[in-house]
Amino acid sequence: KKYLAVTHQLTRTGAPQVLFELLIMMRHAGAEIDIIALDEGSLRSQFEAEGMPVRVEKGIFKRREELLREWEKYDGAILNTLASFEAAYVLNGSELPVLWWIHENGIYFDFLKTVLPDFAQLSHNIQVRSVSSLVQKEFRERYGIETDILSLGVEDTGHRHIITNRNGSCLENPANDRIQFITVGLFSYMKGV
Repeated sequence: KKYLAVTHQLTRTGAPQVLFELLIMMRHAGAEIDIIALDEGSLRSQFEAEGMPVRVEKGIFKRREELLREWEKYDGAILNTLASFEAAYVLNGSELPVLWWIHENGIYFDFLKTVLPDFAQLSHNIQVRSVSSLVQKEFRERYGIETDILSLGVEDTGHRHIITNRNGSCLENPANDRIQFITVGLFSYMKGV
């Protein structure tokens, strides 16, 4: 099967990175995947190294008829984030099955409200999935619809060690006996930071 993935950018931030992980799993299951991004980024080389061709497209809606004809060759499409709304307009009502994976919180819904479609009125071919219960709540409150959660974690590559504390009981701890945290994403006033 051959799939199209549309993402807003190719940076090593939250949504593009998690999309990359999902698409790697699909590739390992035998899927062919083409990527369209609205903006460049350092993930491009990783996608290409995994055999996924990447193309940057700006102004998707302006070329909607041409792109719809091109995209009809795929078995399905994945739209990543609210910023893929132009692709949703192009594909809404087509025969192509679409999974639209939404990661953003409420402030992005507010910021994009003049351009987003009415999610309650999307055609049957577009299935919306939320990345968390917070996003799910936005859909319930704003559009009166329920969405399923599609949550995908990034692989844990840490090594575990067993140590003994002072009273002799065993504890499992990550590498170097420290707890390590990573923040994948951008800090922005739009994200409530």
